[in-house]
Amino acid sequence: MDRENNIDRRVKKTRQVLKDALISLMAEKDFSNITVQDITRVADVNRATFYSHYHDKIDLIQKIAEENLSELNEILMKRSDGFRSYELLVEIFEHLSEHSEFYTIMLSSNRFPRFWKRLYTIFRNATNHNSEIFDSNDSIPQDILNSYILGAYFGVMIQWIKRGMPYTPKYMAEKLASIKTVI
Repeated sequence: MDRENNIDRRVKKTRQVLKDALISLMAEKDFSNITVQDITRVADVNRATFYSHYHDKIDLIQKIAEENLSELNEILMKRSDGFRSYELLVEIFEHLSEHSEFYTIMLSSNRFPRFWKRLYTIFRNATNHNSEIFDSNDSIPQDILNSYILGAYFGVMIQWIKRGMPYTPKYMAEKLASIKTVI
């Protein structure tokens, strides 16, 4: 059993080193110019090791994206009070901050439109899961209000990432939570 745990730890560590290598390379140059050889050089592993975990660099970036988006989706779907919750907003901003280099790279380029769409879809699905993000008065249909708030929150989060996350996750959550009282 202990041997299995050691193998699992080594596999996890190797995968993490490869992911980190790709992300750091993407901060330096365009994804299309990165080779598997570049990734293995930065990660300090051989090509056979890379191919034992991933088919190619596209498979690697897709796995990184899937892991981060799945984690974000879990955060969004576990709460029933939707975007009304300060605690949820803190969790969202902390997740974005924890994976800041990845999100900064993916969102600062137009080269990954499917990623943008997936990210927005995760937020959209969360609003559908929690159909009433904010209380609506009778003059504004709930679906219109939800779309408006989703667009505003999503835009604020994207700009926060693109500007280098100048405020703490708690500060951002506090400010977004206070906006709902203005609307």
